Amino acid sequence: MVGMMNKKKTSNPSQSIIWISLIAFCFVCCCVAITNNYFSYAYLLLTGADKHPTASPLNNMVVYKINPETILTLLDQEKTDVFITASKNPIYNNIPPLESYNSFIWEQDNYLKIANALHKLVWGDTLKDWHLYSASFVVPNCRDISRINGAGFQFYKRHANWYFDVHNINIDLEYGYVYAGDNNGYYTDQWKDINLDVAIVNLATNALIIAEQNGGRNIRTNLANIESCHIMISISPHVIFDTSWDGWGWEVKYWDGTSFVYGIIIDPYTGKFKILE
Repeated sequence: MVGMMNKKKTSNPSQSIIWISLIAFCFVCCCVAITNNYFSYAYLLLTGADKHPTASPLNNMVVYKINPETILTLLDQEKTDVFITASKNPIYNNIPPLESYNSFIWEQDNYLKIANALHKLVWGDTLKDWHLYSASFVVPNCRDISRINGAGFQFYKRHANWYFDVHNINIDLEYGYVYAGDNNGYYTDQWKDINLDVAIVNLATNALIIAEQNGGRNIRTNLANIESCHIMISISPHVIFDTSWDGWGWEVKYWDGTSFVYGIIIDPYTGKFKILE
């Protein structure tokens, strides 16, 4: 009896292995569920995914003709037939510019109004719940810097596992065309939203004024051929004013034909600037 009571119970090694395997499997599953986002990010880095979307080429691009002289008034009247489907891109088909497209000065909000209407037409959704990724504006003639004749925008929505919907809209007043397309895909950068409502320098024209007052005017007026001069104004996460923060900034660049002649970057929160070397 004593011998029977002292007899030790032996365990089945195969059962222990099964239990250990189940516990390990559950642990791994929990880790994957919790850190799935990080695994996805690591995979994107290994596969060489881009950090930022490009402005071109665009997927699913559509082109429409507009009348720059009447479109804003018609949109205010809630007209919906202001965009006329076009099958050709004027840039690549030698279509001449419009004879009249800038009888009044276009404001930044005017371009955003067209972008919102075009976005609703193409994608069936207004820009209310979309984030602004970048914006750019073109001053075509350095003799009259009050007139911007074109603008481009990138808007995005963030989804799980680093997937982004990216919608591009370009507005060309000189030719009377607008373009829309997408660059949806996986991107690895931590994008910062551009919120112009909290910025001191919240307009492209304000950024241009700072550039003009700090060297830009002297540069352009002393060019040998001012007719070849144009100015690009942009805001995006690519423009880092200060390495202590990873936000976004304005960039104003003066060009003499295809040659860069002067540039400045501006902190939108403070108005401080740096001359581009």
